[in-house]
Amino acid sequence: MNKLKIDVLTPLHCGTGKYLTGPDIEDSKGNIVVKDVAAFLKDPSFKIEEKIKTIEEGNASNIPRIKYTLKALPDGLKSNEGIREAVKDIGHHPYIPASTVKGAIRTAFLRERFKEDPELIKKVQPNISPAHLISVLFGENDPLKGLNLSDSTPLSQNNLGLYQVNILTVLKYNIVGWKESETSNTPEPQKAASIYFEGINPGQNSTEIDITGPVTKIAEVCRAFSSEVIAGEVDFFSKLKLKNVSINKYTELAEINKALKSNEFLLPIGWGTGWSSKSLGSVIDPFSMEIFRYKYHLGKTIPHIEHNVCRIHLSRLRRVSGDEFNHCPLCQRELEVEEMIKRPLLIKPFPKTRRLVRKGNEFTPPGWIKITYHLNILSQTH
Repeated sequence: MNKLKIDVLTPLHCGTGKYLTGPDIEDSKGNIVVKDVAAFLKDPSFKIEEKIKTIEEGNASNIPRIKYTLKALPDGLKSNEGIREAVKDIGHHPYIPASTVKGAIRTAFLRERFKEDPELIKKVQPNISPAHLISVLFGENDPLKGLNLSDSTPLSQNNLGLYQVNILTVLKYNIVGWKESETSNTPEPQKAASIYFEGINPGQNSTEIDITGPVTKIAEVCRAFSSEVIAGEVDFFSKLKLKNVSINKYTELAEINKALKSNEFLLPIGWGTGWSSKSLGSVIDPFSMEIFRYKYHLGKTIPHIEHNVCRIHLSRLRRVSGDEFNHCPLCQRELEVEEMIKRPLLIKPFPKTRRLVRKGNEFTPPGWIKITYHLNILSQTH
């Protein structure tokens, strides 16, 4: 059986979509003890009144059965949202779902396809189904057709950790703020709102995924994709005015990326890796990106500063002759007043926020892994 070896480089969260809160967790002696609520509710030795009271009060100490234990964070939990739950097997061992890895590989191939033919972007419509999108872009030549991956080998519970995330946002003049609420920011990350998740610890045991199917260029395409994402993030952070914090992981990832062997590549997967790693990103030229932002309401705007845009194409009008901004690059002509509409100025950069795992004053992007082909795969795919 062919295999992919996976090494986790930064904290990785593949979530269930659920939160651990209330009766699920108990803070005990520097640990977060995760309780088995389902077993408690099924246990006939407890009266229904006791069960209802325990759940309503969120009293985890009344639930005897323990699933597993996480090491508590130094500052404790400061969010009523709870802890984002990680995917685990029936024995509560974390693993990496096949769909998560295949989705990241698929994104890499989609970006390569758009780089080969930028005009394809015009064929993509909102709410298009994944199957239809693949058909539009690849026709009968889907490079991942026949690719089958298994879920990864489960890891021990010791590989599961508790992590705190703060959201960095770019303010005026590249000054950094940290999200305190939906409407306010703080210059100090210690005062920012936090998100908590269960994640696979970096730098511990490797895990493996079974792979079948003839796939060409997988390592080459994924390396190009990751190199592009990493370079973009290095550039993004290099322009920021950081104060008393360290965000150096992307520089380290860039060095790792340069030293990879032909059967190795990096991938951003799971929650928190951001828009740039799950979209066409820099493949879309800035002019087209501006149109998409207006069309699909991507990112924020400055309402009190407006521009004229083409009513049909939503492209910002330019000055070609005279003093008026009335030339549409797509219409290729000067527009009349009735052909224009007003749109607020788009805020740049886009996106201007990043989710970062915090440990003291050091911040790390979540979700980066290193994948190594076994040699027997190389002979089939290259």
